[in-house]
Amino acid sequence: SPETKTHYPFKWRPSIHMPREHCRLRLTVESIRSERLQSISAEDCAAEGVAAAVHYYADLWDSINGAVPGADWASNPWVWVVSFTRQARR
Repeated sequence: SPETKTHYPFKWRPSIHMPREHCRLRLTVESIRSERLQSISAEDCAAEGVAAAVHYYADLWDSINGAVPGADWASNPWVWVVSFTRQARR
């Protein structure tokens, strides 16, 4: 209803249209490669924020992607592996 609508002194824009200097996080892509999902190492699991045990990562993967045909852990799909570093804010 019009009574509950909040009015702001600016027009809202999605963040994709904001100027770069207002960005809160900047990443530099270091490498990109493709590999089979089950090729992930314990070190890669740890970098993903999962305990360094592949079976924990497999459980997480299936909880997120398991309902998509061909995307579950057992199907061993091809995935993109993107390595990046966080840039310091200027």
